[in-house]
Amino acid sequence: MKASLIIACYNYEQYVDRAITSALKQTRKFDEIIFVDDGSVDSSYARAKAYKEVSAVTKKNGGLLSVIRAGFQQSSGDIICLLDCDDELLDDHLENVMSDMNSLKIGMRFNNSLLAIAGKKPKPRDPFRSTAYWGPTPVATYYAHWGLGANTSCLAFDREVLKMILHYNEGLDHYWRIRGEDTLIWGSSLLGATKYYSEKPTTIYHIHDRNSFYGKKATPIDSAFYEHSRDIFFSRFSPIFADKRKPHKQLISELKCHNYIDSNIVEIYNGALKRMRTKISSLDYIKTKIRLKMLSNKLLQQSADRYSM
Repeated sequence: MKASLIIACYNYEQYVDRAITSALKQTRKFDEIIFVDDGSVDSSYARAKAYKEVSAVTKKNGGLLSVIRAGFQQSSGDIICLLDCDDELLDDHLENVMSDMNSLKIGMRFNNSLLAIAGKKPKPRDPFRSTAYWGPTPVATYYAHWGLGANTSCLAFDREVLKMILHYNEGLDHYWRIRGEDTLIWGSSLLGATKYYSEKPTTIYHIHDRNSFYGKKATPIDSAFYEHSRDIFFSRFSPIFADKRKPHKQLISELKCHNYIDSNIVEIYNGALKRMRTKISSLDYIKTKIRLKMLSNKLLQQSADRYSM
């Protein structure tokens, strides 16, 4: 299987060499490295162009989602990995990605990362406590407007899954100039892709004064725009779910597919059930609520036991 890396960059000239070097040092080499410059006005593109192992392209500024789309169109890999230019990969990142993607046949893989803050020792971010496999979760995702995933540099996709997500995203690039990875995370779930999370950190997420999202408090206008953009994206999947019968039964089936859950995931499933209340009878709602609670308690205990081992 071929592996492609898409590096997204906008005015990050001081980080270009570090990002590309981390990609070139992999114990399992990328078959192609595609550097997409999003209309930078600094020397980012020129720096990337200097590497003969890298295919560097530049485009009109359009934001993260447009960069991923442009990179995908240039790629040929069966597995597509992503990297923000201000982050870096640890040497065994691709080796771990390919091992998991090959053996588990998953649609999307994401991993833990090291959080690097200037002057402090990097530490794991730990979005989840334990390595976990999740089966398809389209109903929970659609009704709760959620998704299992991580920041851009931790994501890897099966090519066909990413291709389908970008098809549903067509024409929405201007809504997702930042946080475009959220649509990839949601989209993979809505399309029924299986997911795998590795607790092993193989990427470094660098914190600095130019991070677009981390540590920033969203204004009411920013929050409203994000929610509006999210609703537009989810509306594109409405035809798939509009006539779906007995979504409450599928919700239970989806929860059973998790081999690790925490209180946040339980809350999300409860939220999904509440939002489908008008789609099912009162009796089905009450029965499902009881089943959801019993199953959640069982899975929470299993997850706790597994983590304590």
